[in-house]
Amino acid sequence: LSGIIALSASLERAYPEHYRIIISGVLADKDYQDMAEVLVDMADEIIALTPDNARALAAKDYVEALRCTHEPRRAHIMVEAPSISAGVAEALKRYEGARRAHVAPLICVCGSLYLLGSVMEVLRQDGVVL
Repeated sequence: LSGIIALSASLERAYPEHYRIIISGVLADKDYQDMAEVLVDMADEIIALTPDNARALAAKDYVEALRCTHEPRRAHIMVEAPSISAGVAEALKRYEGARRAHVAPLICVCGSLYLLGSVMEVLRQDGVVL
């Protein structure tokens, strides 16, 4: 929980006006419900993924937890992706849409470190230089 709180504060400090597209996935044995409360306030869009781990929380269950939070300050769109590669593609598509709408977008990946490694691998396979 302290990690997501610190990330939220950092994004607010560094990118207060940016349109935030968050890719997130968590493990079921973590405090994901409290994390969801913070996440919906720091994101404009959330793309929920299932990390590649036996302890992963399914993306559909994560979206349900996100939707059950208090009235969010920011997050208006919450979707689950059927796979990590589909989630990354969706985030990139939404980024381009926001950019074309003259909104300053950013994509942030947070949650499980297992998810981060998988997202980085998908980006490398797509030729994105990290």
